[in-house]
Amino acid sequence: MELKDRQYQEYAGFLRGNVDFTIGKKLEKVAAQKPDYPAFIYQDKQVSYQEFHIRANRFAWFFVSEGIRKGDVVALWLNNSPDYLAMVIGLSRIGAIAALISTELKGEKLAEDINLSEARLLIVEDGFKEKLEEAKDFLRLRYPGKILFYSEVLNLLPEQTENPSCSEVKNFEPFVYLYTAGGVSSRKVVPLNHYRWLLTGETVRIYADLTPEEIGYTCIPFWLNSGFSGAFAAMLASESTLVLAPGFSATAFWDNICKYNTSYFLGTGQMFRYLWAVEPGEAEKKHGVKKVLSNGMPADLFTPFKERFNIPRIVEIYGTTENVGILVNIDEIPGMCGCLYLGGEKQAEVVRYNEETDDFARDEEGRLIRCSAGEAGILLLKVDEYENFEGYINNFEETEYRLLKNIWENGDLYFNTRDLVRLHANDYIEFVKRLDEIYRWRGKTVSAYRVRDVIRKFFGPVDDAYVVGVPVRGYEGRAGLAVVKLLAGEKLNWDKFTEYLKKRLSRAEMPVFIRLTTTGKRLKDNRNRYIEEGFDPSRTKEELFVYDQEKEAYVHLDEQIYQDILCHKFWI
Repeated sequence: MELKDRQYQEYAGFLRGNVDFTIGKKLEKVAAQKPDYPAFIYQDKQVSYQEFHIRANRFAWFFVSEGIRKGDVVALWLNNSPDYLAMVIGLSRIGAIAALISTELKGEKLAEDINLSEARLLIVEDGFKEKLEEAKDFLRLRYPGKILFYSEVLNLLPEQTENPSCSEVKNFEPFVYLYTAGGVSSRKVVPLNHYRWLLTGETVRIYADLTPEEIGYTCIPFWLNSGFSGAFAAMLASESTLVLAPGFSATAFWDNICKYNTSYFLGTGQMFRYLWAVEPGEAEKKHGVKKVLSNGMPADLFTPFKERFNIPRIVEIYGTTENVGILVNIDEIPGMCGCLYLGGEKQAEVVRYNEETDDFARDEEGRLIRCSAGEAGILLLKVDEYENFEGYINNFEETEYRLLKNIWENGDLYFNTRDLVRLHANDYIEFVKRLDEIYRWRGKTVSAYRVRDVIRKFFGPVDDAYVVGVPVRGYEGRAGLAVVKLLAGEKLNWDKFTEYLKKRLSRAEMPVFIRLTTTGKRLKDNRNRYIEEGFDPSRTKEELFVYDQEKEAYVHLDEQIYQDILCHKFWI
């Protein structure tokens, strides 16, 4: 067994044998060993590990004063900051759970996510007051159902700095709720426990060779798994420093990397495209970046990106929001999102699947058939007492839908990712696409079901709607194409319709393309046709529209605009 695999196994064994070791205990240990070492750089100010530890304790006592107890849920609707994470750890220290709410959600859809968590308390960023008013009528918090703004919390923060008793908190208990889309329902709440989070951070530390001297950089929101279980977990595992950027700017990116003397950063698919599209500058060569932690690095950019920006290592990591297993492209093979083996053990399988029947291929005995190298199939992640999947909160149907039992041997259990991947030599896999009614756009997972639901509720002319993700040359993921059927004789008021969508959908959820149809069939029956024809006006007589970012409006998509999109003269 190689050294890194041995380190992985030893840490997993440590966590299993020390169930009292939690995220709170980890921070307490680091703060005691290196109290003055910077944990974060935020708004050009350093926050030491001791300051972060004390801040988490003060938040813990605040939540106790608000009547929050073990097992209670507090929804955090905040921008990235050290205090955001201090609240999470403060809640974990009293056995409570933080539901991490997307800052991109609006109105009824925002309320739905908050309601799914069954939170007793909601903490809101001060700048979100207007958005809160739009969602208030739909909110259904559990008793006492209190809403506090971040500034109000700071005014109420106790002076107590000692560590609250957390002896009853175990690392197999959940401390965070994350959200994911797809499957047989639109949104699901995923519980994340201390064990899985700590092991994920240690996995990244080991296989990316992160050291305490590192300075990481992230602009990924912490309500995303890649932000919370990637950036934050890796920072605490390596006991290093993390720069929290307010957002992503392709033009200012390398200047910021140089400013903070960053040694690694975290990136997602489209982010790399944006960086590549920027005119070359001095900063992109003067930085000290030694490695990139990637989720979705395009195969065609892998080597050119390393060469142009002088990056020694790119560590591609595949993970799910459910945090069952983690796959790593240890050998840096372009286009591969990970390997089925980690820590010397096989974590996953790729099995044959028929897209037309939406079912697995089986042998004569009815068992699933493993793919051979070169074949595409569904990625299944092994579930056991350690790589556990506790199920979605209050969603038994979706939980059962995702779990496959006794598929090769009695008692075996696998999590169905619904990700189509291609198996390559040495058990490496290449991501192909997501199944179900979900797709990735702008680095976010979009629920087609959710977007479709919003469009169908537009009062007036809409009879039906269906949403698919379609590939666009030169862009990562798939752009949303909404097929809209109007009632007979009705016309669409584009100004009202666009404003309606913008108030209810995030930037990633906004359909890039809209196709008006008059078909008499169920729209779902034409799914494959819509994907095949995409947004090419030469392939359909039905009207196509594209969202113009400069005009902030949908415009008619003709052949010229279609060609401009392909040549990146018309940016989507």
